[in-house]
Amino acid sequence: MAANRTRIVELRRGVERNEADNRRTGIMVADVLPAPPFARLFPIAWEELRRLLCSFTIPGVVVVAVDTVNKKVAGTLCLAAKVDQGNAAVIGRHGHCDLYLEGDPALSLRHLALVVAPLAAGTSRPQVGFRVIDLRTRSAFLDEHGRRLESVTAEGPTFLAVGSHALFLVVSGEDPVWPESASEAWKCIPERVYLDELEAEPDRWRRRRRHAQDHIDEPTDGAGNLAEGTGVHDPALGVAEPSIPSGGDPARITLVRTQPGPSRAQVSLLGEDERELGQLTLSSKGRAQKIAVGERAAAGGILLGRYERCDTHGASAVAHHGVSRVHLMILTIGPHAYAIDTGSTNGTFRLGSDREVRILRLDEDVELVLGDDLARVKWKRRLPA
Repeated sequence: MAANRTRIVELRRGVERNEADNRRTGIMVADVLPAPPFARLFPIAWEELRRLLCSFTIPGVVVVAVDTVNKKVAGTLCLAAKVDQGNAAVIGRHGHCDLYLEGDPALSLRHLALVVAPLAAGTSRPQVGFRVIDLRTRSAFLDEHGRRLESVTAEGPTFLAVGSHALFLVVSGEDPVWPESASEAWKCIPERVYLDELEAEPDRWRRRRRHAQDHIDEPTDGAGNLAEGTGVHDPALGVAEPSIPSGGDPARITLVRTQPGPSRAQVSLLGEDERELGQLTLSSKGRAQKIAVGERAAAGGILLGRYERCDTHGASAVAHHGVSRVHLMILTIGPHAYAIDTGSTNGTFRLGSDREVRILRLDEDVELVLGDDLARVKWKRRLPA
């Protein structure tokens, strides 16, 4: 395996992405499937997990997805951690997802994002941290205890369930001696301790959106520039800092921190008494709309697209059918904001480049192009006072 690649995906034999059924989900699962027995499924995943951990030797995260109905590996993903740069991959039922899980009606087309935090430069033994984020779906995902969650962060082995699949996530590049026996390997997996236990609101994006002020279409010049505007307020939830449980051995546990995911779809992304992190400008055909973005919304994740579960649903700039229903996520990773393409059909590009973007750090005045110049997204970070 080419360990210098930052994203390596292997699908189950016989699966073809070009045959993916990317139609809108027609079957809505009313009841969430129970959490699968991870201990009993681990032997199914272990052979692939061990092979990947022995071959993908750079710091990152290895994922093995097990089909819990057919009791076999559905696909694998290796995602590298980068120095001073975040990395991301998308999991779902759409053929453009990095990890494409075929034929699971309990999955949304674009269901989860896996985000690996940047590595600190100059460290001899880098610590890999990662986050799993629900893309504001109806069913979210489950932890091992059956709690429905919308976002977790971890720095060690973590097991999650999404639809009818069990996901085994293990940090790579740590050079442990993994036994061949699955039963012996299970004994080496540290205990997962879940903190905060902030359960998901799977219907949160279907509730009535709070329209204190509609999006305002304004004419722009050729560069899409607008006069400064103000945002409407609806604060997102904050998260307390985690602590190690009393008596816990940090060397033998994985602390899994539950967090809020993308906040409820709303036209306002700036909470009352909250510092403005920056502004998004959405433009198309000479019309533009501005959205003030607060720190909490950006930390949870902002979804851009034409689907109603997106924060930009109803915005004319992204109403074109060539813009995916969930096209892009804006997310802060550490001190920086990033744009993450969520497996869009027609891609995301940096203005002036024909190279497709999967994840890009939004430095000052970065402008993105959605599809074949169907819409543009410009990020402007607010400078400290």
